[in-house]
Amino acid sequence: MTTPIFTTSKDDHTYHTMILGTSGQGKSILRQAEAQRLGITYEELLQRLEPTEAQKEQWRMCQEKKDQAEAQRLNAVREAFWNNTPDGDHDLRQLHDVLVVSGLVKEPSLEQIKAFLMMLPADIIGSALSWGFTDTEVRERTYEFAEQNKQSVLEAIRAK
Repeated sequence: MTTPIFTTSKDDHTYHTMILGTSGQGKSILRQAEAQRLGITYEELLQRLEPTEAQKEQWRMCQEKKDQAEAQRLNAVREAFWNNTPDGDHDLRQLHDVLVVSGLVKEPSLEQIKAFLMMLPADIIGSALSWGFTDTEVRERTYEFAEQNKQSVLEAIRAK
């Protein structure tokens, strides 16, 4: 049902009005109406809606807990992939080749390949689980990761 304020009638025809643009300097019309209802300024309403420092800290702690759980889950997936992929598998050979082509190491050991695998981000791991590391897009993204993070990859594989 169309609200009468947005319809007009002329010559026995009903027309609809479309309002384009902002309510004024990018302010929410609903918040403006609420501020007016409360008898306060728009800025005062925004201050009231702002979370307290305790709420911000609680949110930050909750987010840290979620991030930590996500990191643990990702590491478990990486470990499961490593433990269930036989030596010499084409996916491991692909990781080997990325390290060689990137110029990071001439002949990486299995431990160096694992160190590289364990630092790959979630999006590459997810794609690799779906398509394999030999998939063109996954292979390119893996190589780009190695190139963009050469120093940290080098440090991780030198430690092994």
